[in-house]
Amino acid sequence: MGNSPVRVAILGILCVILFQWFVVQGHGGNWTLLFCSGDKYPPPPDLAGKMYQFPNSHGFDGQFYFYIAHDFTDARGTSTYIDYPPMRWLRALIPALVAALSMGNPEWVLPAYIGVTWLLCALGLWLSANLFVLWGLPASGGLGFLAIPAVLISLDRMMTDLAFVVVLLGLAYASAMGRMGWVYALLVLAPLARETGLALTGGWVLYQVWRREWRPALLGCLTALPFAAWIIYVAMKFGRGSDYFLGAPFSAVVRRLFNPVIYDVSLWGHKVAAATDYIGSWGVAASFVLVVLLFVRGERSMLMFCALVYTLGIAFFVKDDMWAEAYSYARTGAPPAIILAMVGVRDRRWWLLTPMLMALPRVLFQYASMAWVAGRGWL
Repeated sequence: MGNSPVRVAILGILCVILFQWFVVQGHGGNWTLLFCSGDKYPPPPDLAGKMYQFPNSHGFDGQFYFYIAHDFTDARGTSTYIDYPPMRWLRALIPALVAALSMGNPEWVLPAYIGVTWLLCALGLWLSANLFVLWGLPASGGLGFLAIPAVLISLDRMMTDLAFVVVLLGLAYASAMGRMGWVYALLVLAPLARETGLALTGGWVLYQVWRREWRPALLGCLTALPFAAWIIYVAMKFGRGSDYFLGAPFSAVVRRLFNPVIYDVSLWGHKVAAATDYIGSWGVAASFVLVVLLFVRGERSMLMFCALVYTLGIAFFVKDDMWAEAYSYARTGAPPAIILAMVGVRDRRWWLLTPMLMALPRVLFQYASMAWVAGRGWL
């Protein structure tokens, strides 16, 4: 494959498309399967009968972003079918792109959403490959993008975290290449992908202040204004957001670590899921500790400032369900571990990849389960 980021991106996205096609066809060919809609959350009327719905299930968050993309302005009252509109609408980047591409045609929303996801995935692969080349390694290492748990979860459930990871990689690459226009554009997009993206803004600004680069610091602050305006609009339309700040810092993480889930059943699959879930939670916790320790010991790169701000901010997200299982904590708590992995690859400190990879077995087990069920469907 040589040092061709484009070929890496093409190979990687073809693998993603092939796997998703295999899973969807194994369940009857309805591509809305990817959004993991549950029958306990009825879809909006214009999607009733069209969504693949898992029985006796609440589904997963991707279903809500799909509904929002169908009615981004809430002109048809879609918000009544969303579990928590103020939070969901804040994560506007992917639903807004899909709504714009579909141009109001409801029949185009599904292909537009899947297309945007594939394009973001291809972009993430391309950026990863370019970073590997920049760091003196083969571009083929960019396929490691598909080993990031948050990416795999996003591809499984069509989540917005994929956009956040791509923005993070783009910020690292644009900053290293001195493309300041791209840096500021990505800082604008980061919180629109996920509100926790403000940590990238904060990290960038603090890094520039530490370097006494006042103009980039000021411009970094200004990139938060579009999201601030969006917050105001969403609050006026849907009300105030949820209060995640309900306890001592890291208290929910600590509760998760010292209260492992134990299934009192004989099914080996449940036991494997519980064990790998628990291992992954320790990986996320380890990433928080490592970020603080490395910063105290003198790590002062832009990426480490971003990781520190994210870690200190996420410490106050103490709702237990955010840390309950890998498909939650490996997204919410992922950026510090991803940044540690990037630093590890860049500096050849490979052990820094460990926290991120500790959540990977649980996600791969989920993928294996999906492939098994889909394979039976083919038969």
